[in-house]
Amino acid sequence: MACRTMSPLEVASFVEGMTAELRAMAREAKLGTLAYFLEMARIEACAEVERLTTPSRERH
Repeated sequence: MACRTMSPLEVASFVEGMTAELRAMAREAKLGTLAYFLEMARIEACAEVERLTTPSRERH
């Protein structure tokens, strides 16, 4: 069974979703600093999704 390589957009979308879930878990466990860094990673992943889905001429 061969694994297919994910596109940058697929990876960024996956990371965004997973970090949101992990952030919620960290918050529930009262791990504030970890939740903060997971939120920063989620925001970066979201920015990548936006960058990858916005045509370059619209980004100026």
